[in-house]
Amino acid sequence: VGDARFKERSKQAFKTKLQTSRIIMISHSMSTLRDYCDTGVVLHKGSVYFHSSLDDAVRHHEANQRA
Repeated sequence: VGDARFKERSKQAFKTKLQTSRIIMISHSMSTLRDYCDTGVVLHKGSVYFHSSLDDAVRHHEANQRA
C-alpha cells in the first residue's frame, strides 16, 4: 500500500535486511513471494508442507486451489 516511491523504498529496505537476516513472509501475492523468497511452506487441511524450492511450493499451492 502506498505511492510508488514508498513501495520502492520498502522493497529496497527488505532487500537490504535480507543480506544479513531472514524473514517469514505470508502473502497471496506470488510476485511478492518470488521477489523475496527462495523456499516455501504450504499449509493445507491442517498439514504443513515444506518445499526447498519456491516454485515447487507455488505449484503445490496452485494445485490445492484447483482441487
